[in-house]
Amino acid sequence: MAVVASNITKGIFAEYNGDATLKALVSGFYYDEAPADATMTVKGYIVFHIINWIPSRNFTAAKMSEDILIQFSVFDANRNVDTILAIYDRLDIVFDLASLTVTGYNSIVCKREAVRSPIWVNEAFGMSADYVLRIQKS
Repeated sequence: MAVVASNITKGIFAEYNGDATLKALVSGFYYDEAPADATMTVKGYIVFHIINWIPSRNFTAAKMSEDILIQFSVFDANRNVDTILAIYDRLDIVFDLASLTVTGYNSIVCKREAVRSPIWVNEAFGMSADYVLRIQKS
């Protein structure tokens, strides 16, 4: 699972790095946690996590797929909620219904499952969205 998780994170980073608009909206894009020196005074940032991993078995092992729940959390210190919503909107354009490149697997779909509204806490807005990535061994 660790190798596949590594390949999934590489696919997510590749999707992010391939979109100049999303990159221009944020100061950073991180896996698991933002570094201690990450700032959001000028631009916000995004942190993503692999939340869970569910095998999805069909009638044969050859058709087995994996459903991976990924959470993207967006943080922004701008007091205007429109800023964090613009970041989220672009994140959704990039990842909803995307076909990520995951070495050793065929990417079936990356689909948004849930979005949590922005909330102001500790001098910043935060919001999150969950996506299910379905992959199948190639």
